[in-house]
Amino acid sequence: MPRKQRSANVKKFFSLKSLVLSGLCAMMLVGSASAQQAAAQPATQPARAVVPVVIVDVEYLMMNHSGLAKANEVLKAEATAYDQTVQQSVAELRAMQQELATMKDGTEEYAAKESEFMTKQSLLQSQIDLKRRDLNRRGLQETYKAYCDIQTAVAQFCQSNNVNLALFAGSVQARPVNSEDPAETSMAMANRAVYTNPRYDITDAIAQMLKIPFPAQASGEAQPAAQPVVANAQPAARPAAQPTAQPARTASAPAAPLR
Repeated sequence: MPRKQRSANVKKFFSLKSLVLSGLCAMMLVGSASAQQAAAQPATQPARAVVPVVIVDVEYLMMNHSGLAKANEVLKAEATAYDQTVQQSVAELRAMQQELATMKDGTEEYAAKESEFMTKQSLLQSQIDLKRRDLNRRGLQETYKAYCDIQTAVAQFCQSNNVNLALFAGSVQARPVNSEDPAETSMAMANRAVYTNPRYDITDAIAQMLKIPFPAQASGEAQPAAQPVVANAQPAARPAAQPTAQPARTASAPAAPLR
């Protein structure tokens, strides 16, 4: 092959090689730019599901729970009857105390009567303590039973309405607070919820499930229907909770010492 032709072929080869290398470099630059652009754009995040949350005024439901009210009435009647028995025993002890006042201190007769008095007084105090603990224990059992009823009703409601979380909170808007009552004011400020949207307050629905009567029933008005969690209409404000019965008060020991 002539020298000039070889030289032309070599130049043509290097020209083609340079063209190929230039194309490869351009492709690499385009690929790098595309990769950088893709890295600069964050990946699309999946939409976060909103977790439904509702509130329940457990205090209102407990104070108006019919089963708990009946149990408290039974315990209260039992405590009152026992208190009458205690008062009779106290009257007997006072009579013994008056008798001791007429006797001469230091005699055998006085010592025997004083020993009898102290034994009866100690026995009465022990019986009062035992009765108090028994009434308190049974009262707590009835209170927990009512709470379990409320808890079961709330669970059924939440499962039926796809609710994941139910919080214990009083109805801040529905319950007026007497600012002159320190105890009531402290309870209001201790409320876990500063603001609650009535749309997510299911207390009335739970009260209907537990057959807790509404004040409107006395006048023949219909009970409000249970509001769904996502309802746009706001339920009517509940009146302040009125306890149907106070917890049973246990019998107390004599107010003043007998001696």
